[in-house]
Amino acid sequence: MAAVSFTATNQIFVRSVSLNPHRQQILTMGRPSNVNKAVDAVSHLSLRNQIRHLCAEQLGSGQFRDVFVLRQDRRFVVKIERDFSTGQFANASEWRNYIDNREDWFIREWLAPCARITDNSQILIMRRARHAALEAYPRYIPAWLTDCKRTNYGFIGRRFVCCDYSFLTRETRRMKRARWWELET
Repeated sequence: MAAVSFTATNQIFVRSVSLNPHRQQILTMGRPSNVNKAVDAVSHLSLRNQIRHLCAEQLGSGQFRDVFVLRQDRRFVVKIERDFSTGQFANASEWRNYIDNREDWFIREWLAPCARITDNSQILIMRRARHAALEAYPRYIPAWLTDCKRTNYGFIGRRFVCCDYSFLTRETRRMKRARWWELET
């Protein structure tokens, strides 16, 4: 039997689901949506089956995570942390950075919103940012955004956001000139 509780804060719902020990607990940000229904429907499955049911095509792969389109809602991506033995906990860090900074208008505007995370942080669901030509990227970004790899940024609608922000430096309002780079293929 699952115990579900909702807490409303400034029209943002935090949902906590307590399941039996063999199931993952899932935390949710935002209003109930296709994302919530999709993850709720597979929360009782093994990690391998959750990935199979949630993930469409792979968009990319980084040092610690693989990124896929969410099968049930293509406006979102699924980030799968591959190896916890590195001690990086990139999904947990990204979720914490979003939660800690979502009330600050300046910081919030630069971050792609996180939607859900599992209690062990192996699966994170985030709004999908569309990459564009380098000419569309801004010349200046906040100094606390450290990694200027082009694919770590993109657009949600017309808003330019960072979609990989697990490692942020100390918050400051200072801007810096962006030195965009890409991996050689």
